[in-house]
Amino acid sequence: MAKGQTWIPKQRLGFRVLAVLCCLVTVASVLPIFAVSFFNHPYYDDFVPGGQVAVNAWEKDHSIGTLLSKAADATADWYMEWEGNVTTIFFYFLQFGVISQSMYFLVTFIFVLLLACAWLMLGRALCQAMRASPWLGWLTAALMFSLSIHFVPHPNEVLFWYAAGVKYTLAFALLLMLIALIIRTSALAPATKLREGLRLTTMCLLAAGCATTNQMTALSLSVGLVFYVLYLWCTKAERRVKIPMTLVLLVALSSQAFNAFAPGTIAKQGITGTADPILSVVESITATIEYIGRFTTLPWIAALLLLIPLFYQSASSCGMRFSNPLLMLIGSFGVLASHLTPAIYVNLYYDSGRIVDSVYWMYCLFMLVNTWYWTGWVACRKETLGLHESPKKMDGQTGLPAIVALALAVVMAVGCAGYGLTKMTGGASMKALVTGQAARYDAAYERRTALLEAPEKEPVIYAPIQDVPLVFMPELAHAWAGIVNTMGIFYGKEILDGR
Repeated sequence: MAKGQTWIPKQRLGFRVLAVLCCLVTVASVLPIFAVSFFNHPYYDDFVPGGQVAVNAWEKDHSIGTLLSKAADATADWYMEWEGNVTTIFFYFLQFGVISQSMYFLVTFIFVLLLACAWLMLGRALCQAMRASPWLGWLTAALMFSLSIHFVPHPNEVLFWYAAGVKYTLAFALLLMLIALIIRTSALAPATKLREGLRLTTMCLLAAGCATTNQMTALSLSVGLVFYVLYLWCTKAERRVKIPMTLVLLVALSSQAFNAFAPGTIAKQGITGTADPILSVVESITATIEYIGRFTTLPWIAALLLLIPLFYQSASSCGMRFSNPLLMLIGSFGVLASHLTPAIYVNLYYDSGRIVDSVYWMYCLFMLVNTWYWTGWVACRKETLGLHESPKKMDGQTGLPAIVALALAVVMAVGCAGYGLTKMTGGASMKALVTGQAARYDAAYERRTALLEAPEKEPVIYAPIQDVPLVFMPELAHAWAGIVNTMGIFYGKEILDGR
């Protein structure tokens, strides 16, 4: 072997093989999630007032137009009385799973498939920016989708509960789609005027949607866009990029203002109270650092070790410069930290439930974008850093040595086992199916519902279901009084606490 030459293993798994394997494993892993969703049922906030409005509208004439009209009217009322998240509220009032509880499984199907499409859009956009194989985009999307689905701390709230999912899952999916379009606009060659116009319109709609789902996503979006647009104007970027991005920023800021200064939002803050804004920012920064340490587990490390060499091969000859990795790190950390600030400001306990889930998903985005950008920065400066030519240039092959891919798969498996297979969303779903827990929950729920739907007007004794799958919403003691009251209002019956 010549001096300075690096040995390159002959046996490589290319982008296509790795992508197909990852996609097959990913599809197999979500099948239990889809299967267990058929045993799920509406919970608490699904019924009142969302389900109440939806059922009354649908029973009037079984018209989708009537349902949409009533949802719009109810959204306008809530904007004035409770909060300004009009995108979330509108979908909240379309409670199809309460209109027909046999359709509630669609909640999980919609949220999971929505996240899959959003990650695919972003993965393909990152790889198109590097002029990489489209298979690398599929591989990236499969990995990120799996990590975001199976390791989300509370899947019962954001994947199996409609009332929470339309506020957080929908918001994150819209954000991923928007970022994908921003990358395409910034990194790819100009398209036709019609296509550019359609892309700009779509970005503006997505920005408005993100800013009116929840205050956490709204603030993260605004911080990120302000940072990026300032960077574009300071670096004298092309007008075809900075003008559309400035317009998207204005749409996002105006939509956030429409949300934050809604009469209902102000009235709600009067009930919950607010904290000191400076202390809220400081606390969100320290909490974010803690979350990064908590979320960075062995499966995450294995996934990043798989992506880094693949990104490196593609970035080596893509033409992008990846000029400012520190700015990327600082800006993306600011976006991640700002995600917590609204929750802290309005005195919500942010270390539980869907708040943590939303932060975890933003962490997923933070890790992916920084891995991609920093790897690209190193690849574009390999000569300066004294690195060898990439395998792609040396032997014309792309992908990973088979032994390396196998080793990373083992590390991932060990990490999943260490995390707890039955704690992962897919594992918990499989356990509920195999042990019959999901079926028992379904039968118990149906028996209670039959009592509530009976024509007799006698009071109904209502007791919580104790044996609830991990992926379904538990009927907690501190919320039980509210649940009893909500079900009594929805079914129009007197309900006696059966605990």
